[in-house]
Amino acid sequence: MTAEAAAPAPSPAKPAQVDYGPSDPWAACLTPMGVFLALGLIEPSREGKGLAATLGIPYDFYPVLYAIRVAVTLFLVWRAWPSIRVWLGKASWWPPL
Repeated sequence: MTAEAAAPAPSPAKPAQVDYGPSDPWAACLTPMGVFLALGLIEPSREGKGLAATLGIPYDFYPVLYAIRVAVTLFLVWRAWPSIRVWLGKASWWPPL
C-alpha cells in the first residue's frame, strides 16, 4: 500500500454562512420607521381635521409634537444601532426592503 492510498481524503470545505441581517430585523429596522409614521397620525393640520382634531390638539402644538416624534424615533434608532452597526456594508436581502 502506498502513502497516497493510506492518506484520508480531504474533507469538503464548509460553505460560507449567509448573513441575513440583524438578529431581530423587525425591531432594528421597522420599529423606528413604524413609530415615526404612527406618531405622524396625531399631528394637527391647519384645516383642523384628522385624529389631532378628534383629540383636541390645536395646530399651535405642531412644532412640539414633531420634535417629540423625531426624538422618539432617534431614541429607537439609537437603541437598535448595535445590531444595525455590525450589519452595515454586508450584502443581504433586508436593506432593499
